[in-house]
Amino acid sequence: MEYKEKDRNIQNEFLVKLNNVFDAFDKAEDMLDEVNNYLNNDFRENTSNTDLLESDLIHILENHELNDNIILNVGKKLEETLQTRRNWHNINEISMVWLKNYKKLYNRQERAFFKNSISSVVKNLDRPYNYRVLTEEDIDSLMNNKAKREIKNPETTFRKEYIKLTEEQKNVIKEDISNGMLIPEVVEKYGISRSQAYKLKNSL
Repeated sequence: MEYKEKDRNIQNEFLVKLNNVFDAFDKAEDMLDEVNNYLNNDFRENTSNTDLLESDLIHILENHELNDNIILNVGKKLEETLQTRRNWHNINEISMVWLKNYKKLYNRQERAFFKNSISSVVKNLDRPYNYRVLTEEDIDSLMNNKAKREIKNPETTFRKEYIKLTEEQKNVIKEDISNGMLIPEVVEKYGISRSQAYKLKNSL
């Protein structure tokens, strides 16, 4: 009788393990469905809306008489929109790898390869933009860098110009980026160029 009770307990434990496996697969498939639905619906809609907003802002600049305040307001909104567009672009880069490889999740070895592929894509995101026509002198002229302004923070002081940052300054900026500060916010706070900010982000 004691042996039968022991066998029954082993059997019950085994059934519990099997049920846990089934539940885990059900949850995993639910998560897969959520990801795929997001990519097929929400992601496309948000990307499309961002592109349309960018187009609207450019047409405001094209079709209206502009004063300094309008240029400033539209420019700020365009900068926010371009940053959002960059974020959606990054998601798109990751999603392309996902959609191509997600069936590999069912194989342990292929799953590891898939995970590494995602990591590789993430490392290459947010690379600084390489200007195709504008030179640094052109950009300096557009940004009116002759009227440089100082921006102070409790740790150190930076100037809005192309300068060689000290290691202390770099570490301060990297810490803010690591804590979630966006690139436009970094540029505004420390007065450095966007390319400098992106280089620091990519070095994390």
